[in-house]
Amino acid sequence: MIAGPQLTAVVGLTILAFLALVWATGGTVSLEWLKYLSATLLVVTGTLAAFDHLLWRIPLLQGWFVRRPHLSGVWDVTIRTGWKDPATGEQLGPVTATFEITQTYATLNMQMKSNASVGELICANIIPRNGGGYRLIGTFRNEPMLFERDKSPIHYGTFSLDIEGNANSPQRMTGHYWGD
Repeated sequence: MIAGPQLTAVVGLTILAFLALVWATGGTVSLEWLKYLSATLLVVTGTLAAFDHLLWRIPLLQGWFVRRPHLSGVWDVTIRTGWKDPATGEQLGPVTATFEITQTYATLNMQMKSNASVGELICANIIPRNGGGYRLIGTFRNEPMLFERDKSPIHYGTFSLDIEGNANSPQRMTGHYWGD
């Protein structure tokens, strides 16, 4: 969400533009109108905060006003890798984990937890897919548990996940990841 000083600047600029247009078209400008600036900022800030945290999730707004799926919650994850242990030559089996996602309209935070590591989101974005739907792309930092670091050091990676299902209640995400 837009921060306080920037919001004040946007509302102030909007009011100045309005007053300039009234004056330029021959209307009467009264500086007394500015006494409503604080109330205007309160209403706009409150509305934006309510939208950022709650209103954007209303199904009626999805598709035409809001184009962002609601991903908050705990997701069960299965990670399949082609990596082979250099010491044994064995390929690692599927790893089960969870994604804990918290989200507002403007923010997205995600933490991955498995028995062997904890990963945190560095940056992410939700973008529209060609042909409809959405894709979650991001960069993460993964920190293996101490007993795993001889095989898997702390590392960074990127993922691309296609979001499947209705925007207000996605059912599944599938995709790929790459690690350093």
